[in-house]
Amino acid sequence: MAVAVGIYTLVSEERLHDVLQTLHSFTELPIQLMDQSGQLLQSFGSSTRYCALLKKYIFTKGECFQLHLTAGRRAQSLGEAYIFSCHANLNHIAFPLQSQGELLGSIIVGPFVMDVPDSTLVSGVAESYHITPALSLELYDELRGLQVIPPARVNQLSRLID
Repeated sequence: MAVAVGIYTLVSEERLHDVLQTLHSFTELPIQLMDQSGQLLQSFGSSTRYCALLKKYIFTKGECFQLHLTAGRRAQSLGEAYIFSCHANLNHIAFPLQSQGELLGSIIVGPFVMDVPDSTLVSGVAESYHITPALSLELYDELRGLQVIPPARVNQLSRLID
């Protein structure tokens, strides 16, 4: 696992674990540490029920994984944290871990929403993916499980991660 060694030469595994665990405890958001190929190295928090339903019925295996990998690379090209929306219009923050211009891995924080979610979030997914009314209702019921972070706090959080 040479890539993971690369990440952990930048910051020790124990230190990354402590920092990410603290960040998760403070934000109560799911946090993932991935290597440059997208292999999950550490994870804190669990997926929301909303995401679990989408992964079970809508998204293909690996679709979220690929998006997180792409977001980590985008963050690297920006040289800073990258705030993005996933296929379900949920927000995340990708932070690149890099050394001498080489991406060693990424930290992905989220999902969350920046405003109180309403039926438009589900209807947008329903239109894009042609889901059944029953699944739409089930997703709507799970909206309350999404954490709301106002845009100003999202910007502060991305600076904190940097």
